Amino acid sequence: MAAREVNGSDICVTIQKEERLCCPGPVHRNTLNDADIESRFMNQSVSFHAATSKTIVDDRHEYVLKVISQSRHWKRKYPLEREICILKKLSPFSWAPRLVWYNSSSMVTSFAGKPLDLFNIPLNYREQYANILRDMTTAGVTHGDIHKQCKIYRVPLCIEAMDRLGRTAEWYELTVQEMNGRKTGKYPSMSLLDFSWAKFKGSYSCNRHIPDTGPDSIPNFKFQDDAAVLEKLDMTFRRHLQLEQHLMIDWTNHFPEEKIQALVKKRWPNLLIRKVVQHQKYQDDSTRVQVLSKFYNMKVDDFRGKQEFNIYFFTDTDPTYDFRPSSKGNRIVNVAMFDLKRSLRDSMGGGFKIHATDNIQETKDNLKALRLDDEYQHRQFDTLRRVFDALNVAGCEYVVLRNFEKMPDEVIVGRDVDLLVSDYYEAKRILDGNIPQSKVHESYENGKYRIQNTVSIGGKGVKFDVLSVGDNYFDTHWQQDIIKRRVSFRKGVYVPSEEDHLYTIIYHVIIQKKAIADKYVKAMTSIGNFSVAQAQDKAFLRGELDSFMTRHNYKMVRPNDKTVGYFV
Repeated sequence: MAAREVNGSDICVTIQKEERLCCPGPVHRNTLNDADIESRFMNQSVSFHAATSKTIVDDRHEYVLKVISQSRHWKRKYPLEREICILKKLSPFSWAPRLVWYNSSSMVTSFAGKPLDLFNIPLNYREQYANILRDMTTAGVTHGDIHKQCKIYRVPLCIEAMDRLGRTAEWYELTVQEMNGRKTGKYPSMSLLDFSWAKFKGSYSCNRHIPDTGPDSIPNFKFQDDAAVLEKLDMTFRRHLQLEQHLMIDWTNHFPEEKIQALVKKRWPNLLIRKVVQHQKYQDDSTRVQVLSKFYNMKVDDFRGKQEFNIYFFTDTDPTYDFRPSSKGNRIVNVAMFDLKRSLRDSMGGGFKIHATDNIQETKDNLKALRLDDEYQHRQFDTLRRVFDALNVAGCEYVVLRNFEKMPDEVIVGRDVDLLVSDYYEAKRILDGNIPQSKVHESYENGKYRIQNTVSIGGKGVKFDVLSVGDNYFDTHWQQDIIKRRVSFRKGVYVPSEEDHLYTIIYHVIIQKKAIADKYVKAMTSIGNFSVAQAQDKAFLRGELDSFMTRHNYKMVRPNDKTVGYFV
């Protein structure tokens, strides 16, 4: 691409020539001098190439050099002068890039992170963006050009994004300063960039030296409402919540990377190969057997790991789950990953020389066995409210069955969150739930029955029982109706209707439990207007339940989860 034909050496020479010959105006220097500029950006490739500028990031990711096109057409628009002026006005705010050096053809700012996209958008993007808008309003600044559709803006960044994501690819002038949330407990911070066409108090004239002249000649340019960009961010976040992380291993390096890339792009466009890593063979046989046995949850001592092998890290942008026949029986799996694995195995004449993960739990467990835990991007919620915000934005059909009185402000200590969902794997993906290694062999993901997931909230593991339609916790038709009749409780937490709430509790205490706990007696007296004696009388409660079940044509069913009682 054209952007790659220019390097930092060319730009530094350009800067020196323009400063000496073309630009006799003042040169501002803060923490960098000319030697710093040359040493940091010499021989660096252009990171971004736009209509009016070229941008280079130094190899330490500390500073960004931006050089403005010197065509007379753009110089008359004053994009550099305007951006410098705006950045000075925004200097009190931590999210704004710090201006550290400039002359009349270029400037250097602090590095503010990678472009925001559906892969790295923070969970608290709404608060951060609202804070940016509030600060800009305080400074009298409007940006006007934050979001672009890549199908319109054919810059190299967009061309690359469209090659991966198709016509849905987009581009924000927002960046994300990524950090390891597992260690800091903080969300990545967002910044806003490129104020070339920003307005100050409604005018392109940021000061008396800059005329009120905008980018009218740029095709498809229209000054945006900055607040309206939040709707675009919501859509990006919704797509982010769809992403699933998977891996595939070619144990014998049978296939060239290019062949895998071509096959995936042709047949499974929803699968993106994030990167490929060649793992060294295990030198010690005991270590190899130990790692692979943990990897497969069974004793493995064969060809695997005796030579170098390729690990493909995948992102599924539109995951679908369905039944597929496997060596462990007919199981629900990620269809694209399973079909890719089967296609590659078939072309090799069968066997187990290709491995691919069936779900995100297997991805986590495989990476842990290989001691590559850091390759998985874990979702860390700061509050329970954030969990429900994510479920709601994603459009997940769920209800919290009981013990929701203090939600979303807190989880009642010592109690699990009992979720009923229409799609188990969708909920697990959004929650990024994890099952302990000791329970994996009994898990729903492994074709069994355990559905308890641990969700990271505020740095602690909170247990979620993720019940799903069809698991026989209740009659399937009743489960469907519970979700259909759900109501919003407080601040966006969906719970059963009052009638369903009452009868699911009755069902729970007399069909699934041997004894009636005091907390449920209190709930039934409150919701059903029962006396304490009635709420403690199993015969009375059974009569009430039978009447309700008959009226709706629901049936008593034995739950798939063997840890749940069934006392009919």
